[in-house]
Amino acid sequence: MRSFSPDMAVPSKCSRFALLIAVMLVALTVAARTVKLTEFPSAIHNDESGIAVYVVPTFLGPKAAPAMWGFNGYGGHGNFGNWLLSLPAQVAGESTLLGVRSMAAVCGILSALCFALGLRAAYGGRVALIFLAFVAPFHFHVHFSRTGFQYITAAFTIGLVTWAFGCVVSKPSKKNSAFLGAALGLALNTYSATHILPGALAAGLLALFLSPNYRQAEPHGRLRPFAALLAMATAGFLVTFGAQLWYLIVYGFPNSSRVHSQLWLLHPKPGQEGISIAAIAQTLWMHLEKTLRFFYERDNAAQYGCSRGLLEAWSAGLAALGALVLAWRSLRLDPFSIFVISAAVLTLVGSSFMVEGNFSPHLIIFALLAPMACAVGLDTILRLAKVRSQALSAAIVAAAAIPWSMWNYSYLRDVDGRKDSIINWLLHLPIERTEVTNMVNFSSHSTDFKESMYPLMFPKAAYTTEQPTDVPAAIRSFMQAKSCPCVFIINTSASESAAQAVAESGKAAETFSYGKLPAVALFVK
Repeated sequence: MRSFSPDMAVPSKCSRFALLIAVMLVALTVAARTVKLTEFPSAIHNDESGIAVYVVPTFLGPKAAPAMWGFNGYGGHGNFGNWLLSLPAQVAGESTLLGVRSMAAVCGILSALCFALGLRAAYGGRVALIFLAFVAPFHFHVHFSRTGFQYITAAFTIGLVTWAFGCVVSKPSKKNSAFLGAALGLALNTYSATHILPGALAAGLLALFLSPNYRQAEPHGRLRPFAALLAMATAGFLVTFGAQLWYLIVYGFPNSSRVHSQLWLLHPKPGQEGISIAAIAQTLWMHLEKTLRFFYERDNAAQYGCSRGLLEAWSAGLAALGALVLAWRSLRLDPFSIFVISAAVLTLVGSSFMVEGNFSPHLIIFALLAPMACAVGLDTILRLAKVRSQALSAAIVAAAAIPWSMWNYSYLRDVDGRKDSIINWLLHLPIERTEVTNMVNFSSHSTDFKESMYPLMFPKAAYTTEQPTDVPAAIRSFMQAKSCPCVFIINTSASESAAQAVAESGKAAETFSYGKLPAVALFVK
């Protein structure tokens, strides 16, 4: 196999100053995702705690045999992403918030680096360097890199697939093709946002087969070497996805899967059975519009709660220019451009088929594609200005990273500054989590929505749930028998009398009332 490079690539050789800027950006990428990891984001989402408390422990111990196949993992997704998040717990022997978030941070860092390597292979070192400058402080990417969701594992495998495809584009060898197939198999085992990758790769590989550069690289015929590439990609894919494929052939797509339960076309509303093509098109357009709103409106779920657009005016302008350039390159049959454009379009359309169209985790790929579009836009401006110096390019990239960082960090502080919930209040108590010896949750409901969060916040405390029959009396007897400090969560009308019972015992306590409900949290010192 002969190698070839697309005509829009620039030399990847870097000056020492450019290399120094690259190291600085990698350091910024790492720092933005690891510093004060358990303190920020301040709130713990229920899914994040559910993974740490219920899912990760299933992978611990010598008898743990996690099923890496079947779309029946946590939340109806594949188990590979959860297994990745459990790696620190497997080493330490216990599941903690720091462990889950640290692996998420690693996946976030690797996703950015792998994607940058893919850009370097396809478009040269300057685009990759500019991409690092934009993705390092990008608030959407940073947020999901600092929370223990399985979504960031999808971003990691998307970056891996992009790197592999960039290698195939720059050097279409059998080894790179096997790498691409194996990366795709791993990606499909994580989160449903990766299910658009086969279609995007099919479009990119077809463009590779038809591109003039590939015809020049294989003057003695294209079909046989290209068939060999597909065969090696298939072999790599079967290594990492063969068990999943066997499961789907034998058992079909499980009804319990997240994708099955979320596809509105499979679950029409009452009275919509047998709806027309026109009605489907109208619904699809409505959901597509709903999905596009995410880019400038608040997310409809607590996973992120984005109150601003992903990009501000100047970076949105760069991204728009970059998207136009990628579209133009796609018309010239550039395989990598066709791959990323197809991935973006398929993500928007695929998310529109979901019940929650503007659910931010569906769009996790844009944590990488948005800064990439900005990078291509800025690179285009540098080309038009005929800036060829690697050192000057790196200086411009560093200057562009400064306002981007300031904007994103101010945004993240704005998101993090909300302390109006019991979870945030508990997290900001001036105590060490290991000091709390007991925690009691009095709930009138069968299960508290945030029940799994409490033991995650206080991993060393004895955690119990009590029915709120006589809360003041239960608190008095509990404090006589147990040591302090301890925390009481009271979700009933007995909150005021419970606080009075603590005061009568002579113990110092901090009280937090939340919402309009008759509920308080008591921290007894």
